[in-house]
Amino acid sequence: MSSSEPRLPLELELEAFTTTARLYPKSIPNLLRVAHRVLTWIEPLLYETLIFSSDNLPHLRYALETKPPTFWSRNVGNLLIPGYLGMQNRVLALSVLSACASVRNLCINIREDLLPLLVEPQLQMILRETCAFSPHGIFMSVTHLTVLDFDPREIGIRELAAFPALTHLCFRIVYDPEALHCALSQCAQLEVLITCKVFESTLEKTCRTLFEFKPGSYSYCDPRFVLMPMTFDEIVKNWESGARARVQGGWDFWKRAEAFVEKKRRGEVKPESRCWIEESDMIPY
Repeated sequence: MSSSEPRLPLELELEAFTTTARLYPKSIPNLLRVAHRVLTWIEPLLYETLIFSSDNLPHLRYALETKPPTFWSRNVGNLLIPGYLGMQNRVLALSVLSACASVRNLCINIREDLLPLLVEPQLQMILRETCAFSPHGIFMSVTHLTVLDFDPREIGIRELAAFPALTHLCFRIVYDPEALHCALSQCAQLEVLITCKVFESTLEKTCRTLFEFKPGSYSYCDPRFVLMPMTFDEIVKNWESGARARVQGGWDFWKRAEAFVEKKRRGEVKPESRCWIEESDMIPY
């Protein structure tokens, strides 16, 4: 560009490019080619929400080799590892987990092929068949944790209670009432607990099965609990779109659950025992 050509003030350029990148994330690769200064502004936005998938494995490998550790810890806030890694991708996934030390919103699939990954000493984690985590490594900064495909047992929930920053917890599958009771009673900082699997004929019957299993147990009236029916694919889709929308102040399933919990605390949900969102709650999607 000639020095005589008109140019926007740098602050306006920055705002224009970053706004475009956030509104149209698919445009980021093209924006990176505009100029070096634009690359400096925009590239971190490309990594705010990181999806570990077969489509971007070559890019991830290259980025891990060329980006300093501070780049990952500073920029990656949302991380999705849906599982089904295969032997050849375990080392890469371990490297990604290790690099993203400041991730706050983690969605992970605890399946058989991922278990060897999570017991690596570099992550300082313990994941036994009981789904027992250890509050070290990447989990130190996690506030929102979604576990896609593992039915937690009570001992695993006890480990989660020690996570220093965890306030939002979502399990796709929970059949063990003791696990939910343990989460609500021992995770003092927990603000929202979501389960997604409806395994009885109705939502209400599922809630009763989960919470009215013995005298003196936590009632499913506990305002922090939300039953939010979603399939595996729906959770992944909603997590990804929500992680990007939340940066702009938009809504995701976490924010919907938060709004429902607040309504329950104010006594606006009728009957009081209802733990799922209905249209009458007027909670945005």
